Order: sequence, then structure tokens, then C-alpha cells
Amino acid sequence: MTNLTPWIPIASLALVGFSVVEFGTVLAGYLTDTYTSHAASANASLSFLRAVLSGVLPLFGHRMFVGLGPNHAMFVLAGLATVYCGVAVLFARYGKRNSAEE
Repeated sequence: MTNLTPWIPIASLALVGFSVVEFGTVLAGYLTDTYTSHAASANASLSFLRAVLSGVLPLFGHRMFVGLGPNHAMFVLAGLATVYCGVAVLFARYGKRNSAEE
């Protein structure tokens, strides 16, 4: 049973890796289907945000993980991701409104 122990986290990480790749693909498809006539603008904003985060996070990521430790650093990143989830609520509440309300 001890020989199987290292494979358990590897198997779970394989599923996480698959979901990360799949999420990026599904999100781009969702944006394209939702904003049909403005799909280029929606995908451009997704690409811009992805490029900015890919450029900024390595600038402080290593120091953050060394200084805070892995658990606290991931807590900070998870909190930031949770705040991003609030954007969907803001869009649902203050997004496009019917012309009768305006």
C-alpha cells in the first residue's frame, strides 16, 4: 500500500490540470456564444486580462510564497479569485437593463 501513496496526489493533480485547461477553453467559447456580434471585444478583454496577470504575478509571486509560506500565499490568491467571482453578481445586477427602466 505504501507504493501507491505518491500516486494519489498525482491523480488528483491530473484532474485539476485538466479542469484548468478545460476552463480556459469553455470560457472563451462561452464569451463567443454570449456576445455574438461583439465576440472579438469579449475575447480581447479576456486575452488582455490573461496577459496582464501572466506578466504581473511572476513579479511578486516567488517573494509572496517565500515570505508568507505556501498556505497563506494560496489563501491570498484564493481570496482574490473569490473577489473576482463578485463581478458576475455586479454584472447581473447593474448590467444591461430594459429600455423601459431607463
